[in-house]
Amino acid sequence: MDSIELKLFEADPRVMRSLGRSGIQVMVGIPNDMLAAVAGSVAAAEEWVSRNVSYYLSNQGVDIRYVAVGNEPFLTTYNNRFTAVTFPALQNIQAALIRAGLGRQVRATVPLNADVYQSENGVPSGGIFWPDIQDLMVSIIRFLDNNAAPLTINIYSFLSLNADPNFPINFAFFDGNASSVIDGSITYTNVFDEL
Repeated sequence: MDSIELKLFEADPRVMRSLGRSGIQVMVGIPNDMLAAVAGSVAAAEEWVSRNVSYYLSNQGVDIRYVAVGNEPFLTTYNNRFTAVTFPALQNIQAALIRAGLGRQVRATVPLNADVYQSENGVPSGGIFWPDIQDLMVSIIRFLDNNAAPLTINIYSFLSLNADPNFPINFAFFDGNASSVIDGSITYTNVFDEL
């Protein structure tokens, strides 16, 4: 059996305890409303890691692999509320993981909405990040790369179908009936391939 992975939006104690010794790999999240506190204080980041990562790893046997620093913090509906605090929060959580001796075992990342990346010509190689967060995204991606952490994108193919009347319906599914999108030497057969 392949591994089972679960993303939690916060470290609810009942849920975390229930995952102990389950064999389920966990991404535990820091809610967006906590990003400012974690961004402003390494001590706050260390306390969060101690309570929500170290404790559950060592005392409960939870297989925590990732810390999600916020969730889709750059959505336009947030009106830039989390833009200035997301990267410092990511840096502080990574520093806290390293100080706890977990820097190689648990990786910090920022789950992003797929629409932070847009393409004018419809193919991935023609895409750019939103201009207002382009420099920030480059800094975040470099930081993730330097720490062997993944770039995490939340994909909602049903939203793509809903938002774009020209979006090919078969491209949103994995049934093998979609027309391929050719982007130079790369062929995409579904929306997940494009990322």
